[in-house]
Amino acid sequence: MKGPRRGFTLVEVLVALGVFTVLGFGATAFLLMGLKTWRGAEARRDTAERAELVFAFLRADLQCMYADGGRAPGRAIFLSDEDARGRQRLLLTRTVPPPGADPRIAGAGRTMLARDAIDGAADLASLTRGLLKPPGDLMSVAYVLLDDEKLCRAIVTPEKGYGEAAGDWPARGAQLLAEGVMHLELNFWSDRTTAWRPAPEGFGPSYFWDSTQGLAKEKAGAEEGRRRRIFTAAGSLQDPADDVFPRLVEVRIVLGAPASAGTAYLAEDIEAGATAIAVENGENLPREEGEHFVKLGREWISYTRIQGGTLAGVVRGRRGTQAAPHDAGTDVRTGVMFRMVARPPCGREVWREGGR
Repeated sequence: MKGPRRGFTLVEVLVALGVFTVLGFGATAFLLMGLKTWRGAEARRDTAERAELVFAFLRADLQCMYADGGRAPGRAIFLSDEDARGRQRLLLTRTVPPPGADPRIAGAGRTMLARDAIDGAADLASLTRGLLKPPGDLMSVAYVLLDDEKLCRAIVTPEKGYGEAAGDWPARGAQLLAEGVMHLELNFWSDRTTAWRPAPEGFGPSYFWDSTQGLAKEKAGAEEGRRRRIFTAAGSLQDPADDVFPRLVEVRIVLGAPASAGTAYLAEDIEAGATAIAVENGENLPREEGEHFVKLGREWISYTRIQGGTLAGVVRGRRGTQAAPHDAGTDVRTGVMFRMVARPPCGREVWREGGR
């Protein structure tokens, strides 16, 4: 005969619960770690795709750049300077893409009433009403940083002439290329450039460029070994024979992510001259020895190391920004740098002696 069935004792139940609890916590921690890794990989992939989209447009525009000012005086423009906030921008003339690449170009100029330029603002409505002017063979393209770190690309065809380009830059109907663009930097290989990064011997790239040598005003000053002046010469604006174009163009952009709970922030108020900056929640900031960049509001700063919770070796007002005071709690943001070097098809340098 079988005896009475024996159940689990309280000790055995507690031991089993403990084992399952430990296994459950381990599995949860493993799952959370995998989820964090996946999210980080997705964020890096998204950032890389945003950078590649920007570079794809820039590469195509630079490869189609127009520079034959002698054949069409007043039409070839390649200009890079700064806006009122010290952010770089680029304006160039390029050839119009084939009609099959853009329905606006294919359908423009079909009526006698055509009066509107193709500029991205209500183009489709103008196309439907037959008001788009024929694009011609050239177009102006501008890259500008708008508020909230938005990089936009604006086009105008027929292209802008010298007088228009010297005034307001095309921004009406601009196409948003990328958000979270913390920094845009353009460098140009000039007749004196020997390396992209300045060295004790040699000369770095030019930070500004004016192909006409007369359209923009001279920019004084120098930073990090780069020649920051735009070459100007009397009578050069209307003389296409001495128009100059860079041999190479380097584009550097820093893309960041929106502020989150894991973002570092200032532990206390700082003045414009402070060189020791205390931060909180800075576990994700780069800690290895070397030059690192972070952004406080609109100001870029660099540091070389972190001592405890304090940034040391700080240099204020980097990347063309101005040192400014900041309140406690201001986000200390980092980003990912992407770099591209493009070779325009028409580099040309005939500098006037009066403009050197």
